[in-house]
This record gives sequence, C-alpha cells and structure tokens, in this order.
Amino acid sequence: DVEHSPSVLPSGSIVLSRNERKLLYAFVKYPAYSITEISKLIGISKPTVSTIRSKLLSKGVIISTAVPDLKRLGASLAIFRRCFGKNSSVVDPFDQNCVVSMLGPQNQIGFYVYKDYEDFKSTDISETNDNCQVQALVCNKISNLKIDFLPFLRDVLAVDDF
Repeated sequence: DVEHSPSVLPSGSIVLSRNERKLLYAFVKYPAYSITEISKLIGISKPTVSTIRSKLLSKGVIISTAVPDLKRLGASLAIFRRCFGKNSSVVDPFDQNCVVSMLGPQNQIGFYVYKDYEDFKSTDISETNDNCQVQALVCNKISNLKIDFLPFLRDVLAVDDF
C-alpha cells in the first residue's frame, strides 16, 4: 500500500514515498500523538506507521527529543553566540550548557542556557573576540520559544496540511 512516487526533495536528498512524506509531516506536526492517533489521522495502518517511524528515526531523518521549559527549571540566562571564520572554535557542542549547536566551515552557532549571570561569566564563551557576536536573553523575559519546521516541510515534502 506504499506508493513510491518521485521524491520532491532536492537532488542528493533521501527518497521518500508519499506515505513516508505524509507521516514525516504528521510526526513533526503532532509530536505527542501516539502511533494509533497518527494512524487514525492519516488513514494508514498502525504497523505501517510504526515501521515508517522506526525507519525515519534509524536513518536520522527525525530525532526524538523533549524541550523543557527553561524558566520553570530555574534557568535565568540564555546566550546566542555566532562566530565567523575557519579558525573559530568557540562553539563547543559538548559543553554542558550548549543546548543547540550548528557547526559549518565558516560559521558556528551555539545556543547556551545558564542558571545565572555568574554561571555564564565563569565560562570561556563569556570572553568576546572580533570573530564572535553574543546576544544574551533573560529567560524570565522570553515570551515565546518557537521551533517550527512545518512551513519548510509542507513545501519541501509537497504534502497537504491536515
């Protein structure tokens, strides 16, 4: 019952069937839904939903993660740091305070969370240099934390919203 239509993803990307594209979109849109709920929503059998979910996880197409509420857990400072240049090695993805990192050949981006300003000042990333920009956000003043891949996915996967 899996129709293998040509992938709409860019050349060099993975090839996904129509059902895989629909389910990928559903998993991102409804991350808290169970296999049963997704199955009913999309109209695909539970075993197929489970198999495709396992495949997408094992291939690294999706990852399973939980995002905590920083304010409620006592974090008071969030730092966004962007560094430029080949020799910028200031973003350490293994730093215990680094919650998001993106490392490229010319740019490095890190998003860090700290209990307080003193905690931040005791780290190496608090030191400034010409190649880095640092933006501090006070956690209790953050009104919205949005991580939304749906507009991108809807376009690249060529699926209808449901």
